[in-house]
Amino acid sequence: HTYVVNGYLGHNTTIGIADIACLYADGLIKRPFVFAPNRLVRNWIEDCHKSFAGWNTIPVTTETYAEWGEERLTKMILEAPPNTIVIVGNSFISNTEKTQLVIGNAVDNMSNSVEFCKKFQPDYIIIDESHRIRNPRSAIHQGIKTIMQMSSVKYGRIATGTLIQNVLSDVVGQSAVFNGQIFRTLDEFDEENKGVVAIVN
Repeated sequence: HTYVVNGYLGHNTTIGIADIACLYADGLIKRPFVFAPNRLVRNWIEDCHKSFAGWNTIPVTTETYAEWGEERLTKMILEAPPNTIVIVGNSFISNTEKTQLVIGNAVDNMSNSVEFCKKFQPDYIIIDESHRIRNPRSAIHQGIKTIMQMSSVKYGRIATGTLIQNVLSDVVGQSAVFNGQIFRTLDEFDEENKGVVAIVN
């Protein structure tokens, strides 16, 4: 198989699971993460168990985090067999609760949910319903972008049936999680492509 590093997948959980399974079978990934709307977390789990026998799933949602606690969930993910997919709900990753980190004179506010996901060093990430992260200023976009740009991430995918919902910049917002330099800032993209956007509209 030949694989692209970053890409777009049609909106279908089984295509995403098949992509993960192929990369895993070829020894290219060990820690796949899926980011999905809360209502689709169960779909990912069910489709995984129906279509790919022997695969395990661990849901990380606001509810499972509250019920199991950070310590138990961390242990579960770290001790999971390698053929395990961690499925993170959007409400969890967009949680704005932060911890302040002070190092010398520098102060940084870290998102607790983003830091929770980062500690597992995911090497594959797929964002289901990626049009929901199109706003670069949103908490969910910023959280997923922080994780996607970790050095451990070797493969990134966006999956949606609605790549462009209203304007061309919807694509820019989704793609910016891969590498912010591709389209520069949203304002720079809009300024450079005014004529093109006007023609599309």
